[in-house]
Amino acid sequence: MWKTALCFAMQFAAVGPVFADCLAPKWISPAGNITAETRPVIRWTAVAGADTYVLKVLSRVPEGQIVASFDVAVTDPRFVPPTPLADERAKVTVSVAARCAGNLSVSEQTWFLIDATTTCPAPLQVWFKLENGRSVGEWQAVSGAIYYEVRLHSPADGSVLKVLEAREPRATLDNVIPEGSVLSVRPRCARAYGEPVYAIHAR
Repeated sequence: MWKTALCFAMQFAAVGPVFADCLAPKWISPAGNITAETRPVIRWTAVAGADTYVLKVLSRVPEGQIVASFDVAVTDPRFVPPTPLADERAKVTVSVAARCAGNLSVSEQTWFLIDATTTCPAPLQVWFKLENGRSVGEWQAVSGAIYYEVRLHSPADGSVLKVLEAREPRATLDNVIPEGSVLSVRPRCARAYGEPVYAIHAR
């Protein structure tokens, strides 16, 4: 009796735990890729006999802060996050396991990157001009931009002197702008901000 039990234990240790024939799903997309979608469709292969799939999603910005986290069970081999996983850039780690008649498969893990800034290009050029005695900032229009976030920075310490929201590719600034002031222009498109572009004020 004890020999039979010992033999079974040795065989179990050799092959590892058995998950009642509930196979692990395989990732389809966007595993290991870069996407511009902030709410990408996460897909994996269907498993025969699976009742549900247990999914964990964790999104972090490059600085490490958590942007979004989901721990859900779904019946279809796909998941669309109900809220964006990033404003601009993030690394997303995901894991999924199939549940068959109460038995859970091995969990499969993967990751992908989000870079939404690629959908909103930066202005190619920003410049200053004098118009009716006032300084005006202008830049090349960005296709798809809804508005532009405009900031004027102090030449002394970089602090923000003025913030504007421009609907056109120009913004009227103060009458007198200190030499060396920095103007930054950042477009906002439907899904994300673009990269800011800078210009230095020189007389």
